[in-house]
Amino acid sequence: MVDPNITDEDLIQRMCDEGNLRLFSILTDRYERKIYRKCYAMVKDNEQAADLTQEILIKIFMQMYGFRNTAKFSTWVHAITYNTCIDFLRKNKSKLKVALTENLADSITEMIEGEKSVPEDVTLEILEVLLDQLSADEKLIMVLKYKEKHSIK
Repeated sequence: MVDPNITDEDLIQRMCDEGNLRLFSILTDRYERKIYRKCYAMVKDNEQAADLTQEILIKIFMQMYGFRNTAKFSTWVHAITYNTCIDFLRKNKSKLKVALTENLADSITEMIEGEKSVPEDVTLEILEVLLDQLSADEKLIMVLKYKEKHSIK
């Protein structure tokens, strides 16, 4: 029986020391929903988010022995989740375009002067034209700024 209050880091240490891989199910229970929500927020597709979640859980399991415990486990999980989703979006640029379009529509609307309310189809058309002019790196910056709320720096 495992103490339900055991920290993630102690659980991982115990998994590595004892070789009891069934303890991984506790980590899965703790993180699967969070991973899915992050994936869905990035790819905007239920099925793809579920597939990415499974892929990420497999990556975590396979790399478990490489966890150095220099940061919190949750930070490590977030990094793997984020990087996996970004890799997916890079490979599927059309999905990146859709994610950017949906997330930037409100921001673009606010930038258009003189109009209190711009029809959504006009906003989406403007975004499509603007996004087609960006390089892959520039699109990534836009995702990080407007979707992930990172600073431009």
